[in-house]
Amino acid sequence: MIRVMVVATSGVVRAGLSAVVTTNQLMTVVGSASNLDVLAAVGVRLGLIML
Repeated sequence: MIRVMVVATSGVVRAGLSAVVTTNQLMTVVGSASNLDVLAAVGVRLGLIML
């Protein structure tokens, strides 16, 4: 299972990307954030970041 964290400034984009990811049975959305600073504030460590 591929775990995906969706990060985008636009809530509409985050919702759309989350919807696309959830249609794939091999992927699951584990969370979302408006920017990388939000992730850093809660101590999330990412192995791969795709922009």
